Amino acid sequence: MKRIWLALLLALFSQVALALPDVPERMRFCDLDLTIDADARVKIQEILTKVTKSSLHFQALVDRANIYFPFIQEAFDLRGVPQDLRYIVLQESALVADAVSTSNAVGFWQFKAESGRESGLQIDAQVDERRHIFLSSLAAAKYFYTIARYYDNYLYAVIGYNRGPMGAMAFTETKGYGSRHLTITGETHWYALHALAHKLAFENAIGKAAPPLWLQPLSTGGETQVQRIAAKHDMSVEDFKKYNLWIKGGTLPAGKSFIYYLPRQGKQELALLKQVNGGKQIGGGTPVKTETKPVKAVEPPKTQTRDLRKFTYLEPQDDVDFGAEYVRVKQGESLVEIAVRYHIKPKKLRELNGHSNSYRPQAGDIVYLKAAKSRSFHIVQAGEQLKDIAARYGSTEDKLRDKNRMTASNLFAGQKLSLKKKVAKGAKPTLLALPTDAVELPVEEVQEIKEVKVPKEDHPKALSNTGVLSDDPASYRLQAFESKWVTHTVVQGESVWKIARKYGAFAEVVKKINGLSSNEVKPGTELK
Repeated sequence: MKRIWLALLLALFSQVALALPDVPERMRFCDLDLTIDADARVKIQEILTKVTKSSLHFQALVDRANIYFPFIQEAFDLRGVPQDLRYIVLQESALVADAVSTSNAVGFWQFKAESGRESGLQIDAQVDERRHIFLSSLAAAKYFYTIARYYDNYLYAVIGYNRGPMGAMAFTETKGYGSRHLTITGETHWYALHALAHKLAFENAIGKAAPPLWLQPLSTGGETQVQRIAAKHDMSVEDFKKYNLWIKGGTLPAGKSFIYYLPRQGKQELALLKQVNGGKQIGGGTPVKTETKPVKAVEPPKTQTRDLRKFTYLEPQDDVDFGAEYVRVKQGESLVEIAVRYHIKPKKLRELNGHSNSYRPQAGDIVYLKAAKSRSFHIVQAGEQLKDIAARYGSTEDKLRDKNRMTASNLFAGQKLSLKKKVAKGAKPTLLALPTDAVELPVEEVQEIKEVKVPKEDHPKALSNTGVLSDDPASYRLQAFESKWVTHTVVQGESVWKIARKYGAFAEVVKKINGLSSNEVKPGTELK
């Protein structure tokens, strides 16, 4: 009798699996209006059949999605990227936190170590944030955005997620750049077809029932001993780490807090799932008071007091060398984004600047696009001394003073220091705007500050000791982009690469739009 019931249940599951959604002739995906031709519909239907072939496997994916999608949705909302991209995590890892590919890509979104670190994830002997659902989703959203910005098309960004920003080029059409209407054919890249199939398969299945368990995010509060955190919740370390596979050892890095997850049963309380809650504690608690303390103002050292009347003061974007020999990191920008924009491999860009794999750029950092031996100048950072800069470039203090017509060794943050040519007699040294873009007054006009309040500093991607990830959810949002078509007439000495950089475009896109096979272009040519 049991065998009969089992057979009936299996038959029922099979019928459920066969109840496939029809592939429509038109559908919406990432705010795009897609027309799907007959060949593409056949291929997408084949993918749907495979995805839903096993009803048990399909239901397992739905259950996992019901657990994890609220965290992905929050991350994507914060970043401002389309929610349709959520379904790609199912084809990447099936929402298995410790999934590892044959190419050694790891975690929910299958980041390799290099790209994961460049996207802001901490990966070391203690933690691997590729296995952290919320933080890895923030990183994935940013990576999708980075690619989409060059094509103004999120379906092309989906292809780029698999092929890389440059690799996606061969599978795009120029008429699709910036367009909100695309035709999907049997020749469309297979990864994009899978993305459409996964949306069709899961969008009406996820969120219809409560998951068998749900996860509540909490703060470590600065605790570094995993055993103590587990014991606090009457759990063994082994059981605790089942739900926190991002923790690799028995201790966490000191000096910061992290989000961890606890299993819960019963009705899923959505109000307790928020990890960025506008200055409130995780779990919807009361607003947290920012710890402040009075600090006596310290008189700035003389080497950092800038009298702007003695300099040629420039915003970085007004400097002829900006974008050609260096860039300044923007808020939330990663080294990968900079490397992609200037067509340099991330590894090479790190080598040019002497950065280690663990380097995470901060807003205002200077990133050079040329090797030290090829640079004609150095931009002074706060605290740098002339002797250290001289040693860095194989020079001496006397030589640098002579080239820059300096009578002393005093330096100023933002000062462009000539390394090769002697500056013209009587010329004011160039001083770039500070990262804060705050214009400083002449020294005699600076008023003494009696007391300032200094907020407690938090790790940018982790919770503070009070349990707050960010007081300002808007700080995670990426700048909106939109294609702007212009015509540029080439002048002597310009290349496609230089022109693309000028307009913030992708050189390969410019070449493809204009049917060019080389970076060289004749003066007088009009480029779209």
